[in-house]
Amino acid sequence: MEAPADAPEALYGTLKLSLSASELHGRISVSLLAANVLIALYEFGQVYATGLHDRKMAIQLAPKPDTWAESEEQRRLWRAVLMLDRYVHLGFRFRPLAAGSIAANELLPGTDADWDQGGLSVNPLLVMSIEAATRVSPFACACQAAHLLGKACQHANDHATIVEIEFHFQEAQRLIHALRALVTMISNEALVVEKPHTLFAARGLCYSALLLLYDLHSCVEVDHVEAVESNTGLRLQVQHFAIDAFKVLIADVVGFAKELREHVTSSGAESIPPFVVQSLYSSAAT
Repeated sequence: MEAPADAPEALYGTLKLSLSASELHGRISVSLLAANVLIALYEFGQVYATGLHDRKMAIQLAPKPDTWAESEEQRRLWRAVLMLDRYVHLGFRFRPLAAGSIAANELLPGTDADWDQGGLSVNPLLVMSIEAATRVSPFACACQAAHLLGKACQHANDHATIVEIEFHFQEAQRLIHALRALVTMISNEALVVEKPHTLFAARGLCYSALLLLYDLHSCVEVDHVEAVESNTGLRLQVQHFAIDAFKVLIADVVGFAKELREHVTSSGAESIPPFVVQSLYSSAAT
């Protein structure tokens, strides 16, 4: 039985088709932009409405998973949303993240091989796997990198309204330490795995997060200097560190770019994830 013409589903479908047709014809207007924004908010709201962001406390609209595979599918979907949200933020800095942070006690996705084959897998804790350098699957590595990238994006957002400057600089140092440890672990893993290109996404996200932090703290504006007041020594220390670390990181990304080029030459560009692009662009701009 077909739904009535005025049913919400029919209205939504008609609106999507109209917006798509307008975009194909090159229409640009404030009204069209507003309509797209409202649709985006509605669609993103559907993600939160299902309760995927908090399966312990939020009311779950979707049926409770009966199997590990169903639970893993939901976990991977939410992680993909978070990853895209953080990556998009890199191109639109100093704007709030659309998706909230990940709790430290959240589980990472299991191994990709078990997921592809429909088998069971162990799901390591997010923070524990980072601190203990636990070997996880490529997608889980990308989730770890996206988690730290989200913290770097929030740190950049907080930079405009600094209150506790000493804590802010200490947080930057902690994030940089965690990111460098993670990207080193992933880069070393890439040397021994059968398919190193599966770790490109995680490495690209790590490099992008480090580039964001170094750029933030190597270029200090006058108003930031005034905000620091008596802690100018700490500000200079962080700035010198960021500038020196920038040079080392750029060299690392150049090496990463060579790996990407070699892979494209031998295997084509189809398996190169979009998450590497920002790190290449930022390094070239720097």
